[in-house]
Amino acid sequence: ALRLFYSSVRFNFTIYHTYALVGDGDLMEGVSHEAASLAGQQQLERLIVLYDDNQVSLDGPKKRTDVTDNIARFQSYGWQTLQVDDGNDLHAIHDAIEIAKKSNKPALIAVKTVIGDFGPFAGSNKAHGTPLQSKDLVDLSRNLNVTIENFKVPAQLLSDMKKRIGQRLNQEKQPSLSALQAYELSTKAGKLKVPTIDDDLKQQAGRKISKNILQKFAQQLPNLWGGSADLVASTNAEIVESDLFDAQNRAGRNIAFGVREFAMGAVMNGIALHGDTKIFGATFLAFSDYMKAAIRLSALQKVPVIYVFTHDSITVGEDGPTHQPVEQLMALRSIPNVEVLRPGTANEIALAWQQALTSIDKPTILILSRGNLGTQGNQVQASTAQKYGASEIIHNERAKINLIATGSEVQIAIKVKELLPFPANVISMPNLRKFQSLEKSKRHNIVDEYATKNVIIEAGTRLGWREIAQDNGLIFGLDDFGMSAAPDIALRELGFDAHAISARIIEDLK
Repeated sequence: ALRLFYSSVRFNFTIYHTYALVGDGDLMEGVSHEAASLAGQQQLERLIVLYDDNQVSLDGPKKRTDVTDNIARFQSYGWQTLQVDDGNDLHAIHDAIEIAKKSNKPALIAVKTVIGDFGPFAGSNKAHGTPLQSKDLVDLSRNLNVTIENFKVPAQLLSDMKKRIGQRLNQEKQPSLSALQAYELSTKAGKLKVPTIDDDLKQQAGRKISKNILQKFAQQLPNLWGGSADLVASTNAEIVESDLFDAQNRAGRNIAFGVREFAMGAVMNGIALHGDTKIFGATFLAFSDYMKAAIRLSALQKVPVIYVFTHDSITVGEDGPTHQPVEQLMALRSIPNVEVLRPGTANEIALAWQQALTSIDKPTILILSRGNLGTQGNQVQASTAQKYGASEIIHNERAKINLIATGSEVQIAIKVKELLPFPANVISMPNLRKFQSLEKSKRHNIVDEYATKNVIIEAGTRLGWREIAQDNGLIFGLDDFGMSAAPDIALRELGFDAHAISARIIEDLK
């Protein structure tokens, strides 16, 4: 629904109404509260929700688990509310919809119904999924004053539908491109210019580098917009030269999602499915847990949304373990059809944004640091990392160790290399899954097979890294939660600083 207003103002597209059909169980879900309150605040007047108000959920009467007055609830969100006393009265439902269409607010139409009406389980939760037997069907047809033949699908209709479905499936195999998809394909040909990055910016935090890069891409892409879940001051994910998108300004390119992570992901999916604009949403990496179902649907539906997750390790600081991700990064990598990118240099961040902006069939997740990066690496190195999932930052022909790291831990790997009494390679691996998908020969072109040991350095769970480390390799990760402390103290106390890692490597090679 947010998308409809944006397109009508900025691109002069025809706007229309969005309808949703929900039940009692749907309105118990937390995301319904998040989405409905946001829709009310945004005054999304073309959103109409039909509420199947039968007071029954899957396990029994609604009152077993919920006594919410949904009419009052939606009124408090700023919605118009309407009621239809008889769900079988189609004229009353039609009239309520016509009234809702003229509203300057989103509308909830509560339609009183009897679940399984006219059947053997009318008004009971059993109507949710209990199959009707032959006798039940006869009784139901009698109650509806129709013949049993009404429940049979005519052979000609069935044949016609199969034919139409087959045609639709063939069309989906060769989808027509929307204006946005065509634009994105053109960017793959080199028309989307990757920004150059000053050396002083390269040494800043990943989130700050990302903010700078985002502005330059936003100038090239007028259909790019997004926002943060009440964390824009921390995630830095905003288009600085634009205002907020709200009821008074439908041309704004920044959405204030509020503390609604799940709804943010759901809204992003809706915007992307509608097409014509490119959408991003940001929060802390630890909070990606709140929106996992939305991310999974992004992947299932092949919608190219952009998730920006910052504050990606135990170096978050005094916020402590609740804000310090440990298992989230590897969990996100496990989702099919998602590009999870954890860039370790400024140039890798720039190309990660380019990759996200040109994707047309899968979501992209950018994992960005709160801690500072370094000036190492260049455009060629970053391009190699984008193409193969990993690339060397530092190469030594006589290396005995491959130090493999992601994100801000690349800086730790460089410090470790400087402390070791023998030569080592430093490798940034921003896209683990892509590297794992390479043929063995291509892998060895990046991770030197003649080095005696692979050492993994990532501030997250060790799970999932053994294939890269191999049997004789070392994995420096976290299998417990972090702590509330300054970044350098947390790293030292958890054995994750350069001195501790280098000492362990030296000991292991004795």
